[in-house]
Amino acid sequence: MIAGFERPSSIRLQGLAPFGAPIFVLAGRGGSATLLLPRDERIIRNAAPDAILGALTGVALDPADLLAIFTGCVVPAPRATAGRLHSGGLASIDVESTEQGGQRRTATVYLRRAGSQWQLQAAKRDRWQIEYTPGTGSFPQAVRLISTSADVRVGITAALSQVETNQSLDPDAFVVEEPKNVTPMTVDELRQAGPLRDK
Repeated sequence: MIAGFERPSSIRLQGLAPFGAPIFVLAGRGGSATLLLPRDERIIRNAAPDAILGALTGVALDPADLLAIFTGCVVPAPRATAGRLHSGGLASIDVESTEQGGQRRTATVYLRRAGSQWQLQAAKRDRWQIEYTPGTGSFPQAVRLISTSADVRVGITAALSQVETNQSLDPDAFVVEEPKNVTPMTVDELRQAGPLRDK
């Protein structure tokens, strides 16, 4: 998968196949996104990105939250509110983030001492447990999301590679180029199909 983000809420995800057309292309900004399923010639237009992601993969997170989790920030623009030292070289930090509109998100981040450094190990936030594989640079090598909600059971792992930051992205990156002869579908129809739920 190729992923691109631009703060505060722009996203592009492209699910690559070994050959041929992508499995899916999701792009949007400002709370509205389009999903194209090129192989099925189906499209969802102008839906909330978290609703599309939830129906597609079971991970109902908006672009800002997804970016925060992938980069190890856990919540957008985190502020530390408390911290604790534990035995065995462990520490935990409580963080919070207040979004536009006053929505408040909280999380707990767990770190392990490695020599003179602290490495991100895990985090908990709302309905998610997050496990990190430390990388050699500023970002994790891998991220595993595990749902803690009783009604949605999801476990998904993303390995991060070729990470680039502070790049200028073409605004067209957050727009889906729509081919001819695609058939509209709804988020509910996508949820029933669950194209990535078993992968």
